This record gives sequence, structure tokens and C-alpha cells, in this order.
Amino acid sequence: MIPPKILRLLGLGALGAIGGFAALYALLVLNWLPNGPGSPGGIDRTNAALAIGTVGGVIIVLAVVHVMLGRQLLSASKGERFTP
Repeated sequence: MIPPKILRLLGLGALGAIGGFAALYALLVLNWLPNGPGSPGGIDRTNAALAIGTVGGVIIVLAVVHVMLGRQLLSASKGERFTP
């Protein structure tokens, strides 16, 4: 059995990881934005939109999973049973 303090720390860590996901997504979006109409090479607007949308969907799914896991761990640290 895991002690309640460790469960609470794990739950807060799972919720805190969402901030890291948001920062990573912002970094990727800024990196994938086309520089302008005369930019030589790189990624065009269509592929940038596709990449941003696809990675955004994955980041949203990861965030939802971490919210559910964090809530479950925090309720377990209080001795309650989590029911979504």
C-alpha cells in the first residue's frame, strides 16, 4: 500500500504535468509556424496546420488522461474511492 503523502504527491505531479504539455505544445507551434510567403524551404501552411492539429489532439488526450489520473490519486490519498 502506498502512503497517502506519496499518493498526494503523485496526484499533484500528474496535474502539474499538464503545464509541461502546454509549454511543449506552444514551443512546437511557434517552431512550426511558416515564416512568410517568401520563406525558402521548411514547412508550408497546409502541413503546419495538419501537424499543429494532430499534435494538439494528442496533447489534449494526454492532458485529459493526466487529469483523470491526478483526480484518482488525490482521492485515494484522502481514503476515498474515486468514481468518475
